[in-house]
Amino acid sequence: FVIQAGSPAYLPAFTHPEAGCGWVGIAGQIFDSSGMPVENTVVVVKGLFNGKAVDALALSGLAKGYGSGGYEIQVGTASAATSEALTIQLLNDRFEPLSPVYPVQTFDDCQKNLILINFQSTASQFWLYLPAILNESPESP
Repeated sequence: FVIQAGSPAYLPAFTHPEAGCGWVGIAGQIFDSSGMPVENTVVVVKGLFNGKAVDALALSGLAKGYGSGGYEIQVGTASAATSEALTIQLLNDRFEPLSPVYPVQTFDDCQKNLILINFQSTASQFWLYLPAILNESPESP
């Protein structure tokens, strides 16, 4: 998986309007190579934000406010400007990497408290169907 073209996008935290500037997070969707949403992929965000360690997990498909393959991770309660202090990566259900580790930039701006990062699979999906050949034994008398 790679970060989808056009990502990241920096927006106000529209899924948490009651929080105002008090919610900062990373969210988005995960898509397969044909553009279909992918659920049950582990999203990991690590690093340091506003002097606090961040080591958070999310599962794609649970944050429907972003779409079918949506995920969301809150990293703080006040905006801050950082460059490469946070990273994001996708893992499978055995916690094996599905993407590189990507640095995430944040801004000290309430209008950019939601960092929207979508991922797209680069894997070609190839299906091979083979006929089933059965060797039936004759029934005994």
